Amino acid sequence: MKRAPTMAILIPTVLILLIACILVAIFTFQNPGTMELRYHLRIPLLFDKEWRTGEVSTALVILLTFLFGVLTAFLLSIGTAVIAIYPYLKRKTLEKREQSLLAVRERAEASNLMGDYDKAVADYQRILKRVPEEVEIHLRLAEVYRRKQDYKSALEHDNVVLSKDPGNIPALFGAAEDWTLLGNFTEAIKTYRKILEIQYSSRALLKLLELQEKAGLYEGAIETFNLIRGRSKEDQRWLASLYYRLGLQQKDRGEKEKARASFESALEVMPDFVPALLALLEIYLAEDQQKNARKILERSLENAVSTVVLKKIEDYYYQQGKPQQAIAIYQDLLLKRDLPPLKLALARFYLKLEMREQAEEKLLELQSKYPEIPQTHYLLATIYQRSSKTEAALEE
Repeated sequence: MKRAPTMAILIPTVLILLIACILVAIFTFQNPGTMELRYHLRIPLLFDKEWRTGEVSTALVILLTFLFGVLTAFLLSIGTAVIAIYPYLKRKTLEKREQSLLAVRERAEASNLMGDYDKAVADYQRILKRVPEEVEIHLRLAEVYRRKQDYKSALEHDNVVLSKDPGNIPALFGAAEDWTLLGNFTEAIKTYRKILEIQYSSRALLKLLELQEKAGLYEGAIETFNLIRGRSKEDQRWLASLYYRLGLQQKDRGEKEKARASFESALEVMPDFVPALLALLEIYLAEDQQKNARKILERSLENAVSTVVLKKIEDYYYQQGKPQQAIAIYQDLLLKRDLPPLKLALARFYLKLEMREQAEEKLLELQSKYPEIPQTHYLLATIYQRSSKTEAALEE
């Protein structure tokens, strides 16, 4: 440890004064007869109302005066040294205190990493007793409480930070997570929105979107989704599902036009989103809007043939006792797009209606062009078996 600069001056000075004092004392007592002068001094004694006189040796006066000067110089030097050394001692005390706090903090962080959360909490609280305003410690303590699943305590420490700094982003994220884990989605959503008011954050947007989705706030979720930058194809599917679920909500509330618009929006985002296709198709079929139902089918065929959508058409008209309308839709679609899955679906529907000749005709057409399709052979074998054509069935 380095000495304070003043000590280098003070110590030699005091030593010199002490040596000089000793020399004067030796000189005075060894030469009492050198000065025979005597004089009277008035010395006030304690509790005396009158002054008394006494005779004092001049040499003794010189000695006492010198000692008084040495004492005064010593006290002044000590005072100067104390004033000079105080900042140094204070700095050293603070350094020692900081080192002690750092050791406790390192121990707390190690306990946290090892999963010993009780020890971590105890150490962090020990630090807060010394420095209760330390923001970072409150944040660390909130994190440990979250790991302990003590979300109320975590929220308390996040709120301590926010009471001092309402715009502290880590504390806002922590508080939002605490509210979410406590099941208070309303407060969590408010907190994420506050983060977004301060700065753009894709993490906050995604968390907000997830919460709005969980809470069934699909309109707000769609607005939030549109703020996300750099959306992928999977994100488009997510948006389509949000529109779809919003449509279901509106449909349950009896808002058919709004529901239809939401399903349409889902298909604009993702044309092959089957749930929205089925929901929209169901609306058109319920209103007997065959033209719009065909448009939905045509739209579904633009990307890939959805057997689920085709089955929906078949089941609806079959239950209504109007299978010819389903056949008419199939034939109309085949005129526009001669697709193997369409022919196969129509043949299967013919077979369901026991229209074996028509089913066989379609399957043979399909087999001549696409002999590698196994379903064709299976359906032909079924037709031949029902028609008692055993050899032909075995051949297929």
